[in-house]
Amino acid sequence: ARTFARFCTYSSLLYGADLLGAAVGVVAALGLLTLWGAFNVVIFLGLVTGLAAFLFSLSFADRGYLLGTLLCLVLSGGLLVLNLFSAPIDFSPTRLTDAPRDKTMINILHDPDQKAHIVYTAWDPFARVDVVETDDSAVKLVFTDGGAGSFMYRFDGDLSAVSHLRQTLEYLPFHGGTVNRVLILGAGAGKDILLALLAGSEAITAVEVNPAMVDATRRFADYNGHILERPEVQLVVGDARTFL
Repeated sequence: ARTFARFCTYSSLLYGADLLGAAVGVVAALGLLTLWGAFNVVIFLGLVTGLAAFLFSLSFADRGYLLGTLLCLVLSGGLLVLNLFSAPIDFSPTRLTDAPRDKTMINILHDPDQKAHIVYTAWDPFARVDVVETDDSAVKLVFTDGGAGSFMYRFDGDLSAVSHLRQTLEYLPFHGGTVNRVLILGAGAGKDILLALLAGSEAITAVEVNPAMVDATRRFADYNGHILERPEVQLVVGDARTFL
């Protein structure tokens, strides 16, 4: 309001700049979420707001207002740099004690028998993805926003090493015989791809909506046998309904 009151003759220009800034901010925030994570983006937005307030204060003969905005600008900038390198402000799932029951990652992290710990975290505009290791070295758990767990199995290309997956309920659709072509909606960390390979499938289309899930699976490619890069697999990153 003070901006429009101070520069009332430029109200149309200010309104246009406001709309343009909002549009640019939305696009930039989506990209920065992937690069920095949610907490650093929030701090960065505080820095941008502080910069705008400081520039605005230059048009007023108010020393206190100017120094106040300058202090906010310096503090937010320093906090951003500090958090980028040492992350004193972050979300630790292990601190939660009353998480909803569907946030299965929290329960696993609190289970002393499983010796679970997070080894990798990625953010994107879709969700937060965490890769969790337990005392079972044969499998990693990949969670989306603390729930919707997906299994990533240790795999070196030898299907006989994961043949026990034929005894799981998820293998039921393949018990009728070899299925040459398979469409997987929600590929996750690759378990369903392994099931299709065990069934002898030679053409597997794997659709995954979350780019961070794909990045996490590729980050541990040496562990999962480069499951997404196998010649039988065609990966599609996108919404399943749109793909269909």
